[in-house]
Amino acid sequence: MKCKNCGKVIDYRSERCSTCSSLALKYTDDGISYLFSLYKKQHITIRELLKLKGLLKEEENDWNRFRENVKINLKKNGFDGTIERVNKSKKVGSSRRAASTKGKRIKDKYSHIDVCEMCGNKNGEMIAHHMLPHSWGGDTNRKNIIFICNDCHAVIHKKLSKILSANLRHEIMRENKDRYWNMVKDIYNR
Repeated sequence: MKCKNCGKVIDYRSERCSTCSSLALKYTDDGISYLFSLYKKQHITIRELLKLKGLLKEEENDWNRFRENVKINLKKNGFDGTIERVNKSKKVGSSRRAASTKGKRIKDKYSHIDVCEMCGNKNGEMIAHHMLPHSWGGDTNRKNIIFICNDCHAVIHKKLSKILSANLRHEIMRENKDRYWNMVKDIYNR
């Protein structure tokens, strides 16, 4: 017997394999078929995610949760491509690929830095953290980048989330770099 969604041969008396049975809890039959068609792709666009979102049995209002669930389902079934993110930047024609390439160049340029600039930890890979985030108008230069360990990175983001609400960030960050810097510079001991 074959699964009615993916065609995998199954040994038991059921319409679906275990993977498709779990997907059937959230997706219509068309949604499951469409999800399987996405496994073969190298890059999934926002438009494709929106189409898949329309094939859910129940409406999902949290876009990030939906995207993460799709990502988990895809990875479980061998997907190793990329999933496009919603770019909230107002720049026309900006590209996440360009930003990640720039980030890789920075990391390569400073790959010799193997000590956390916050705590002095020498274990693990250091993260190039923008003190004033690039998406909020921060520069991508060494003055704005600090190399830190995972633990310090988590602590910084926890402190930042307490200082700044999401609404404040999005409304005034780009126009008020200096104000932001004065609010958070103590976190970095600079």
